[in-house]
Amino acid sequence: MKILCVICIESENFNDLYMENGNIIHTSETFMIEGPNGKLNVIIQKPEIEIQKKYPAVILMHGLMSDSNVQLLVRMSDILVLDGYITVRFDFDGCGKSDGDFVDMTVLKEVADAQTVYEYVRKLANVSDINLIGHSQGGVVASILAGQLGCEKIKSLTLLAAAASLEDEANEGITKGAHFDPNDIPEYITVDGKKIGKEYLDEAQNLNIYKRSAKYQGPVCIIHGRMDEVVKYSYSEEYQKIYKHCELFLLDNENHMFSENMDLPIDIVAKFLKKEDNPQ
Repeated sequence: MKILCVICIESENFNDLYMENGNIIHTSETFMIEGPNGKLNVIIQKPEIEIQKKYPAVILMHGLMSDSNVQLLVRMSDILVLDGYITVRFDFDGCGKSDGDFVDMTVLKEVADAQTVYEYVRKLANVSDINLIGHSQGGVVASILAGQLGCEKIKSLTLLAAAASLEDEANEGITKGAHFDPNDIPEYITVDGKKIGKEYLDEAQNLNIYKRSAKYQGPVCIIHGRMDEVVKYSYSEEYQKIYKHCELFLLDNENHMFSENMDLPIDIVAKFLKKEDNPQ
């Protein structure tokens, strides 16, 4: 007999219970944890949990100018929790409901945020393995974090339209359509009403994204739309070259947000995770 075990740790919002035919399907808990630069807003969704049983966890990371409520990651989380995964979304420092100012954001600061969330999840009683999923800049963050932590700590890595282009663009003097002098970086540039700071742009020019990411050699799934208007899919093809155990899916007619048929990348991710949990 399954017994639902709901544990709230440092919770500011008690769990929402998702019901189907009168039965509890899973729980959702929103709370804050202390990050490197202030508190981070975290959302954990759990399947119906059996006491003393461990479940694989998935940490999902959003992109630049976004937050944990981006539709792609919310829908993916909802599907994966029904497949028995504990899913974790969070707002990077300066984004969504987390502390901090967006102008102070950099990729490596986001990597530090992600590692803080990883350490929190690793200590949860019902968690076994941890998988990373990142979209756009969140994909770059996930790949660098996986490189830092290695196969012993990260079960698998999934990259969704990972924005490795940000390094080339910073050196060319363009970020999200905003132009600047790459040899004389201003204090900030403004994109869609938000300020992206000099520290971000300066750091981005020398990130060595692929070199950092290549230190991870566990299972990798890469998904990219051929019609991506933000990041060319050739950057995912370059990612594929650095990994030994990698599947690359290039989706026709899909854009950066996979809005043409969002169920397709979600289905690919679900099948990839199941295959890694149950290898033949």
